[in-house]
Amino acid sequence: GVLVVIRLRILGEALNLKEIMGDLSMPGQKVLWGIGGAIANAPVAIVLGLIGLQLFKALPTPTHPAVEELMNSKSPFAVIVFFFTAVVMAPLIEEITFRGLMLPSISRVAKSIPKGVLWSSLAFACIHPQGIALWPALAGLGAVCSLLAYQTRSLLPSMVMHAVHNGALMVLTLLFM
Repeated sequence: GVLVVIRLRILGEALNLKEIMGDLSMPGQKVLWGIGGAIANAPVAIVLGLIGLQLFKALPTPTHPAVEELMNSKSPFAVIVFFFTAVVMAPLIEEITFRGLMLPSISRVAKSIPKGVLWSSLAFACIHPQGIALWPALAGLGAVCSLLAYQTRSLLPSMVMHAVHNGALMVLTLLFM
């Protein structure tokens, strides 16, 4: 779906992947921005996650269907597929969609970068299957990714940050479940 959308005109502008990805010069520096963003976001995600769990404590405990499936099988193949999906594919597709397409489009329509960050981050949170209790933490992750993409004019740092975040969650899941 993302590849089809890239070929469409959005708000009268034709898009291509190179324009969506932004500035890819100095990739080492952009990777460091992404790692730094992931480190800086960790306490934000924890606090927002705890707030969401407290606000929605009457709801069932948030879980991810893929994590449940992984825990049931624990086969090496399942771990590899889940790792590839969570750490490579999800950051690539979601960052192109939410930071590469939605953030600039919403910002342009609303004539406001903060509104673009807010609405694209809320949309990012809503597509995740963990449930409402984790939406604040997911929206926080989306907002930090948006700020990284905006600050660096590139999706590479937000992709790296997203990948580090998902990878850390996966390692913690495998270690403690």
